[in-house]
Amino acid sequence: MSSRSRALVAGVLVSALAVPAWGQAQFSWIPLPDGATGVYALAVCAFRWRAATGFEFLGDGTSAEDLSADGTVVVGTRALSGGGGEAIRWTASDVEGFGSASSADCVTADGATAFGRVPGIAGLLCWRGGQDSELIGIPEMDAGSLGACNQDGTWFAITSWDGQAHVAARWSASTGFQSIGELPGGETYSMPYAISDDGNVIVGVSWSGTAFEEAFRWTPETGIVGLGSTLGGTESKALGTAMLLQDYALDLSDAVLWEVRAISRDGRNIAGVGRERWSGPVKMWLVHMEPCCTPADLNCDLRVDISDLALLLSHFGSCAADAGFWPRADIDRRGCVDLPDLAALLSSFGSDCR
Repeated sequence: MSSRSRALVAGVLVSALAVPAWGQAQFSWIPLPDGATGVYALAVCAFRWRAATGFEFLGDGTSAEDLSADGTVVVGTRALSGGGGEAIRWTASDVEGFGSASSADCVTADGATAFGRVPGIAGLLCWRGGQDSELIGIPEMDAGSLGACNQDGTWFAITSWDGQAHVAARWSASTGFQSIGELPGGETYSMPYAISDDGNVIVGVSWSGTAFEEAFRWTPETGIVGLGSTLGGTESKALGTAMLLQDYALDLSDAVLWEVRAISRDGRNIAGVGRERWSGPVKMWLVHMEPCCTPADLNCDLRVDISDLALLLSHFGSCAADAGFWPRADIDRRGCVDLPDLAALLSSFGSDCR
């Protein structure tokens, strides 16, 4: 899948990253329509999906990039008959074009303002409903790209072009331009996919020494940190696959989770694309998470009691390389269920979050 053609799900936003650190999860696969079997099937026709109504299609030659908080406004790009493309905003009643040689890459939570790019212009174009476009000049964006914006359009995850590769950065009118760099060990390249509402968390992909494309998470405190490879390959575009496997103890041993592309503002809903099995068709997937009381609340009943202690003791002494290892019981995430984990549980014993 192209990094700029996203499978978007109504009500699932790209701008929020507050994923709970532990809990229970419900995982479901959603088959793509019309027998689509290849990743690029998602790039030829933009769609919006709702649990109640299923798929809605924008039309051939379109790509969807972002959507409003309630899912009623989608922005993206459509191909023009004479060549090239133009930015579009898709509402329940209309498709509005913003002019040739443009792309719309993100929209505010209320759907009223879209942001995008025009080649050759150093900055962002801002389209406010019914008004002419407004240029937000960012000299460092010459030949760069727009990855994402926050819910009110005050923070942007962008790239600058150093003459050889794109490098991720953040920008706001109050702080200006700040490059966030790239992962070490690989060639120079990083691409942001999402930015938090306060501008202090950015996720995306970068070339690294361990993977051709590896997911990263950046904050001002930690800098750029790699998240590792996804299952079944050397590429990682996931924004938390390790969290799904470990903190939520999901059994995804036969799955290939290529991309996590959208996270709800409360962090409890995640959407992505992958294969349920290596030989199976490409599908969209959704996971809904419910946080637990504390990491020691192993059964997620919102209290830490004798049942959690029994669960930990049943896995005591096991390590990550052992058959039957249960990551949730490894409370301190050091790879084994041992005395520090028992001490952590006992220190929380009696906690009640009901």
